Amino acid sequence: MTVKTITGCNRLFSAKTPNPLVSMIRLSDTTEISQVLQFGFFTVWLRAWNTPCQPLFGHKKCDFSDGTLTFLQPGRTATPEIWKPETGQSEGWLLCFHDSVYNPLKTGKSSREYSFFRYATRESLHLSQREMAVLEREMDEIGEELHWGVDEYCYTILAGRIRLLLDYASRFYRRQFILRHNENQEMLERTDRELEIFSRPERHSTNDSRHRKISPDCSVVRRIISTTC
Repeated sequence: MTVKTITGCNRLFSAKTPNPLVSMIRLSDTTEISQVLQFGFFTVWLRAWNTPCQPLFGHKKCDFSDGTLTFLQPGRTATPEIWKPETGQSEGWLLCFHDSVYNPLKTGKSSREYSFFRYATRESLHLSQREMAVLEREMDEIGEELHWGVDEYCYTILAGRIRLLLDYASRFYRRQFILRHNENQEMLERTDRELEIFSRPERHSTNDSRHRKISPDCSVVRRIISTTC
């Protein structure tokens, strides 16, 4: 199902529309939706977990487990698992904003490229309790500004609030990369060992030219894998 407008999204999730370009939806207040959705605007999903994080979000043993933040750019699809837990009630927030609000965030002296909107769902950000509190506070601030209504200052203030939220997400993603470094390094070392065993001369017959052609260059393969960790 395609959701083209934020007004339509609010209607779908049984939420009010104080602003047609930005919306804050509390997931615990929404109706049950079991369809795959495609949004025509940016969405940010902040989820709190009372049960183990679902595999969809790519949680690793070295990650925090108090919440998950997932970003979707326009045109991406969202499965019900993003907003519906396996058991119990949904807890968290959905922030929606139109690209006319997002684009100014990428211009000017403080230009940012928030690349995590292009990340796959399995590359979601896993949050500590303290990080959850910070992001919930920022979500609350955006919600409060929406209740002021539309005037000449609202989009400047909303853009600033959203930028701050995204900057916090950038900081927390860097923290996640640091925590995952050791696990990624272990994976690279295992890959090195497997490639070394695979490429040993005694593994292949000298009369079999096909094997000589496919023997990998370990250093090249390692560099490729390291860029994806």
